[in-house]
Amino acid sequence: MADGDDNEALVPHSHAVLGLKVADAEEAETVKQMSFAVLGLVVLLPMLFVVHAIHHGHLWHAVGHVLIAAVLPAAGYVAISQRSTKAAWAFHLMTVIVAVFHAVMLIVVFLHVVHLMEMGAEGSAEAVPCLKMARPCEASVAQKTRPMNFSPDHRFWRCHHGFCIEGASHCDGQVNCFDHSDELGCIDETALAGVHAGVPTIAPMKAGKEMEDCVMLRNAQEKAPRLKWWWLLISVLLWVLCWFAAYHSLEFYVQLRVRGLSARVDRSTADATVFDRAEADRRADEVAE
Repeated sequence: MADGDDNEALVPHSHAVLGLKVADAEEAETVKQMSFAVLGLVVLLPMLFVVHAIHHGHLWHAVGHVLIAAVLPAAGYVAISQRSTKAAWAFHLMTVIVAVFHAVMLIVVFLHVVHLMEMGAEGSAEAVPCLKMARPCEASVAQKTRPMNFSPDHRFWRCHHGFCIEGASHCDGQVNCFDHSDELGCIDETALAGVHAGVPTIAPMKAGKEMEDCVMLRNAQEKAPRLKWWWLLISVLLWVLCWFAAYHSLEFYVQLRVRGLSARVDRSTADATVFDRAEADRRADEVAE
């Protein structure tokens, strides 16, 4: 009778062992998928940062990408290496947020690319208003002395800071020099002449900053179509990878939670079994007495 009871007790135990092996195999497969996702993020996020930085010219524009590139894979690594439910859940939430953000940005950037293509805008003045403003003079123009009086015979007119504008842009009623010197001393915007004033209307530091920003923007827009297509390609891959990581991180989180609950149930069952056996032994002793 005791042997039969032992055999019956072994059946659920063997089922539990088999279930544990299946759970381990599923968890190992999920870990592989998450490892692939983390590795993909380590590759794609820095690439997106580089393209973003080149396009804007300012590194601080890509600070968000730097933080994401550092924190997101790190959370995934902690979740995998430490089997942490908190890290797995945090990684899941972050990948969902990044995926939603990139879905919105994909639409915005795609519409911008279409707009640039419609305008034929590889640096067109319509796309970037400051392109009509002063730009570096050609070598032959840069060597000449700055003209003190405007004449229609001049093809270019040099601003105070040394950049050139089209001759017709001087005294036209619109600011075309970064230091506003093209409109200084103009008697009338339709008149034939205007004496070049000696003092710019804005501080040289501000003029230099405006000039720097415009040159940077011009360079960015000249590269924009090609860079934005690269940005779109990387963002699409990143968007797919984030949803892939979000799905498997949620799966991993559930597996860890189930494993934790199973361990608690097993401990409770073991404690109950020990208690039942102790109680049975006590009763057997009482009967024997």
